[in-house]
Amino acid sequence: MIFNKTAIIVSQCCALLFCALPAFADSASDAEALFEQADKENADGSYSDAENHYKQGLKTAVSGLGAMSSLAGKLARQLGDFYVKRGRYADAEHYYQRSLIVTSNYSEALADGEGDFRNVRGFLTDAIQNPEHLPASIEVANTLSSLAELYRRTNRPTDCERLLRRVIKIFDGANMTSSQYYTADAKNALEQSELNLAQVLASQGKTTEAENIFKTYVDRIRKRYGNSPKLADALNNLAAFYKSQDRSSDADAASSEAKEISAQFH
Repeated sequence: MIFNKTAIIVSQCCALLFCALPAFADSASDAEALFEQADKENADGSYSDAENHYKQGLKTAVSGLGAMSSLAGKLARQLGDFYVKRGRYADAEHYYQRSLIVTSNYSEALADGEGDFRNVRGFLTDAIQNPEHLPASIEVANTLSSLAELYRRTNRPTDCERLLRRVIKIFDGANMTSSQYYTADAKNALEQSELNLAQVLASQGKTTEAENIFKTYVDRIRKRYGNSPKLADALNNLAAFYKSQDRSSDADAASSEAKEISAQFH
């Protein structure tokens, strides 16, 4: 008898779960559809409509899947990207912080009905000052990369440098040859982070380390693309660094190689 009652309860729970699954799927697809619509409006210059649909899409993800769902974290970061391109940096930081809370799986965060979090100030302060405390996941790295770009634009080089170092360490710490995360986007993010870090270090006068990272960046591009416009651009970045240091012979060598490569594609 007890067994029969248990079986009935399990059966009812399973039925409820399977009924809920389509609702979750619908929430995810609806949210992503709104973001696709917003992307098109953004590309067409309809920024107000795009903003409304981005926010509506994020709200749909939060209401259907929860504020701490991976989709809510991803969409919050994408909304932050939109605001960065519009020059609305305070709004961008707000949504990047929301994404960081989610991707870091900060369990003490309390969310309201809109998906905004309370009780997170200490976490966010520590996350920016000590990003090595954050989980070493690709999702965290992507959010830190976006925050670093925001801090570069808003003249916060120390915070930018700190986050970029963590991003690069996360990527370098992964088993990139076999990891499911080692996609073209991941490779691009690693390369861009190295270039950005080299430039930030140079701007702070940390020229020796900046040079080493510029060279690492060029070598990585050379290995991945071979002689290509991408390599020519990387060499031109290295040349610009040498020129800023009044190292004309090094600058000329890098620039000359870049020109030879570019000539092959014109």
